[in-house]
Amino acid sequence: MKRILFIVNPKSGDRKKGHLQDLVNQFLPSSQFETRLDFTTHAGHAKELAKRGIDEAWDYVVAAGGDGTINEVASQLIGKTPALGIIPYGSGNGFARHLQIPLLDKQAVQALANCQVVPIDVGYVNQHPFFCTSGVGFDSLIGKKFEELPHRGLKGYLKTVWREIRKFEGLQMHIEGEEAQRAFLFTAANAGQFGNNAWIAPLADISDGKLDFCMVKPFPLRLLPMLGYRLIRKSLRNSAYYSSFSHSSCKLTLSEEFPYHADGEIIGIAQELHWTIESKALRVVVPLR
Repeated sequence: MKRILFIVNPKSGDRKKGHLQDLVNQFLPSSQFETRLDFTTHAGHAKELAKRGIDEAWDYVVAAGGDGTINEVASQLIGKTPALGIIPYGSGNGFARHLQIPLLDKQAVQALANCQVVPIDVGYVNQHPFFCTSGVGFDSLIGKKFEELPHRGLKGYLKTVWREIRKFEGLQMHIEGEEAQRAFLFTAANAGQFGNNAWIAPLADISDGKLDFCMVKPFPLRLLPMLGYRLIRKSLRNSAYYSSFSHSSCKLTLSEEFPYHADGEIIGIAQELHWTIESKALRVVVPLR
């Protein structure tokens, strides 16, 4: 009998989480599965619940929420026996998309009944773990500005992007061993996309022991639609404004302190960033293929 613990962020997603309990009852029958739903009540609570899940020796610890909830749960499972499962309730769901986990919660729960466990790499930025992408530049600037908005939502996000992109001139940065240059953004990709099928590193392999380091140079604003189209079509690497390399680590020095992110969450502000990778350090539940 498989034992599955669900750690649920009740604030993510657009459905009542009683709906998730109904799905668990329907597709994970008690004759075959032992299940429990634990709900988070505050920031950092998912980490506490995941630690308890490890102590209680659950087979799978499933994060039901957005990228922040998934990162909290996954960070506690690194090097541990319980495998990470995902019910994606986020807005971008880049990690789930890369792992081909269904985006509909009904199908994601169904997949847990017939699944496999695979090992994947874990990235670190200044020793903070990430599982999809980490970076610095325009995306982290927007993340920081969005955090500071009194009222969030898509309208506020788009207004912030449009306001900031017209005045952002790039960030001067120096990759160890190379000449300094100015970048629009710099991303360390463990998985291939930011989310919503925006592929910053379409060739990234989540279990090859390397990160794909991607740089987008400052570009004329008139080219934004074309670059956005290429991002969705997995062809951004064909642009003259894009470059990338694959390695197990990278040190980056900025001309100033700047916010940086891990899986879309702003981690802090720094002038020096160091990315590393731990090969196949996390066990993840994925649909049987």
